[in-house]
Amino acid sequence: MARMLNPAGLAEHGWAFARLAVKGEAIHAFYRGTGGGVARVTLAHPSAAPSSWPRTARFALMLRIEPPTASARLLLRDVIAGVRAGEAEFVWHAVDEDIEHGASALPPLDAPPTVDRRQGEFEDARRAREAEREIDLHLDHTPFIDLQLELDHAGALAEALALRDRFVPYQSNPTYGISGWRGLALQALDGDANKAATTEADESICTDQSRYRLTDVAARCPITFAFLERALDLANCRTVAFLLLEPGARIAVHLDGVGPPVMRSLNVALNMPPGCTLTIDCNPDGSDHPYTRRAPFRDGTALLMNVAKYHYVVNDSPEPRIHVVSRGSLRLPAPHVLELAEEQNGWHGPDAVRAALAEKQRVLGAAVRS
Repeated sequence: MARMLNPAGLAEHGWAFARLAVKGEAIHAFYRGTGGGVARVTLAHPSAAPSSWPRTARFALMLRIEPPTASARLLLRDVIAGVRAGEAEFVWHAVDEDIEHGASALPPLDAPPTVDRRQGEFEDARRAREAEREIDLHLDHTPFIDLQLELDHAGALAEALALRDRFVPYQSNPTYGISGWRGLALQALDGDANKAATTEADESICTDQSRYRLTDVAARCPITFAFLERALDLANCRTVAFLLLEPGARIAVHLDGVGPPVMRSLNVALNMPPGCTLTIDCNPDGSDHPYTRRAPFRDGTALLMNVAKYHYVVNDSPEPRIHVVSRGSLRLPAPHVLELAEEQNGWHGPDAVRAALAEKQRVLGAAVRS
């Protein structure tokens, strides 16, 4: 495990592995920075961590660093690469006592996050964990699940349009070069409504969940906010924002995150004008393959989407398209979301989903996951 968490490249980016600790149901890797900083990467089972944490096949990861530094993203990237390279040999199992490996004389960080699977009865917790894993299989094959949530979309759209003059250019990645894509946050870093998108520099300092707070926009949009309170666990969400695509605008082909087969995002259509489409699970150049889909948005649809697939958006309508987007944890119980996925896709049980996914990967020429 220590070898997996001490990959090549750390020194090049100013970090050195210092200590490994297994406490409770999480693994904590500690690193020293050449500038005196200390970082901790927490690894948990994907079914027991917020969906906003980056994921590999067998882990969810969260970074905490003091003081904030621009090299944090590079550290997390190196660790994720090391985890992916070695995780095939890792098996989760219970340990009777805490385990420590390496130096202990490190400056203190905040208490590490706890991963508590004891909520409710054991059987309920087991079913929830299994459902989370199976949901990801569904999303790997079909990159959306219609959550069938009720929303006063006309009322929410009116709230967003009333604030249209406050929307700011949205560039989560400047290389996209998108014009006509704007955002306004309901919850964001430091409660700043203008931070609907974070830049690379922002991402390196925003690992502290407590810094994500409601903006003044939330109070001015009671219909939208009431829906989000029902749909999302806002305490475990980062940015939640209105995103507006102007008439005639296009969001270039891209994917959100590199590596993990699934990255969940809640996408709620306040409107979906005729002539506006979101194409997902396409080729990197935007062309279709046999499993490419047009996301089934209509006014008021709430989709749980897998934005780790290549996707793009075109608004060929004369109206602005406004959605609400968040990567935070859902309030919906995982077994319920799985039932929706099974009803939508027609597969019941993990073996049926794995068989469909294996066939997809065979058709597309991808390696079949074990």
